Amino acid sequence: RYFLTNFQNWNGAPKLITEITAETIHDFLAFKQENNGWSNKNYNNFVGDFSTFLNYIINKYGGRVLSVNVLKKFGKLPVDEQGNKAYSDQQIAKLKELMLAKNPYLYFFCMMVYHTCTRPQTEARYLKCGDFDFQHKRVFIGGDIAKSNKPGWVPLPDYFLELCKQWGVDKGDPDAYIFTRYRKPWRKPLNEETIQGWYGEIKKLAKLGDEYSIYSWKHTRNIHVWLDTKDAH
Repeated sequence: RYFLTNFQNWNGAPKLITEITAETIHDFLAFKQENNGWSNKNYNNFVGDFSTFLNYIINKYGGRVLSVNVLKKFGKLPVDEQGNKAYSDQQIAKLKELMLAKNPYLYFFCMMVYHTCTRPQTEARYLKCGDFDFQHKRVFIGGDIAKSNKPGWVPLPDYFLELCKQWGVDKGDPDAYIFTRYRKPWRKPLNEETIQGWYGEIKKLAKLGDEYSIYSWKHTRNIHVWLDTKDAH
């Protein structure tokens, strides 16, 4: 659904599925890589998922609607398996400077990933105001979004809690998502692609490659905790 929606909302998308060509897909992917910071991994995932969708249409209607999968000959781009590389202190300082100047809301999101040690798209993006316990300086990660499906509390430092208050987390509706299109607590979470696009722009300015991502903030936090405590848990 994510990739289909992305393609459908693209200005160059045809109105009919029968009008999709290899050139159209190529132009779409080039646009996403240039303007939204799509990595080679995003490229490959799109090709795989969209190809599956086209094959479904071909098989479902026996070739009456669509007879050829234009993605059949699309190859995969090389992906660095060492992805999500941790940031150095110098990179952290540069990224902080860029985000505070260009997009402070994105900085808040990255700090949320870092301090809560959550996955950006499937955990941090779905955190709600009611998950935060300011009195006891912690946040609750529910089993519905946690990777292990095991709920639990994560302690938070004072300075990050103050940042949360600056963005209205302490005064927001408990059921409101923290990260939304209005840059304040609301009933619908921020779109995944919006965050990726924002970070893609910052990465370009910082001259960082595909081995770095928002997820790298989580990885960086894990390393910092290990260096401070020698405890991976």
